Amino acid sequence: METSRGCLMRCNFCSMNRMYGTTFRTYAIDRVLADIEDLYRRGARHIFILDDNITLDVPRLMELCDAIAALKRPEMQFVIQASSAGIAKDVSLPRKLADAGITQVFLGIESVDEENLKRMKKGKIVDLTQTAVRRLIDNGIIVAGGMINGLENDDVASIRRNFEFFVGMGISQIMDQAITPYPGTVIRRELLDSGVVTNPHDYKWYSGYWPQVRTKHLTSKQLLFERWRARRDILGLWYADGQFQRNYPVWSWFWNNVLRRMIVLNERRMIRMYGEKGRFKRQMLQWARLNDFFDDMVIDESFFDLDADGPVGIGDPEASLDFGAAPKADRATEDVPATLSPA
Repeated sequence: METSRGCLMRCNFCSMNRMYGTTFRTYAIDRVLADIEDLYRRGARHIFILDDNITLDVPRLMELCDAIAALKRPEMQFVIQASSAGIAKDVSLPRKLADAGITQVFLGIESVDEENLKRMKKGKIVDLTQTAVRRLIDNGIIVAGGMINGLENDDVASIRRNFEFFVGMGISQIMDQAITPYPGTVIRRELLDSGVVTNPHDYKWYSGYWPQVRTKHLTSKQLLFERWRARRDILGLWYADGQFQRNYPVWSWFWNNVLRRMIVLNERRMIRMYGEKGRFKRQMLQWARLNDFFDDMVIDESFFDLDADGPVGIGDPEASLDFGAAPKADRATEDVPATLSPA
């Protein structure tokens, strides 16, 4: 469900301000409560509030939390997306979120590297992020953190430092991705001008996971491998901790004691059989094929082989069409998007 639309932030990797403009519009509190009651009658108990940035108006959010708490629906749980600055703005906000049944908060943290934050137009938010995460955890709220790697100066050490920073804060879920030059975003133009985009037009691979760029220190293939290895070395296989156990007791028990153990045993077996590089290749091929819904993706297996001279980028190097229509020209983002012709 939604309670608002739009975001006033200027993060240059995001497409929201191209979709909605740099505006922020909110629904009336009564309208939001009516939506929640309607969802409750329909049997919904776990709700994702997908506002782009619900913390742009903190006083309104606190009023909304009080109103939701007053509905007295303790079995309903909510997830929201927020900014570190917004969460850190008022020390009483995390408690109100918890009282309203908000059990998880996703924060767009992105990086511990201030140069990367500056490049992405995120500002100096490291201290604010640490404050926000600590306050949320202290109030029993699960924190999911968004991470972005692959900026031009990133190397193995900076990628691992990013993961260590997130783990050190106690973040339960880390959603990492590689910087992606999505059409219409400001950073696409900058990355193209820098000559670091290795897959400019095969948009089937633009999911955030697969690397579409290289850095000064890492090829696209190396960037994919180092992120994969950092997750395994620093995060390990995810474990449902105390916060998850309190909010999702049955699922947490089943994951920790059944599924997780099965996966750990299988991973040990795969490493013994194929080694680290071999396991990486097999897993990447498996994940790539999961997204090949129509058997039309160009998958060059050598891209996932660290010992082979594969292509510089993932995907089809000849890609120039997007579902039968010429792709939007890579122009300044202020231009009006071209109208797509029929296939």
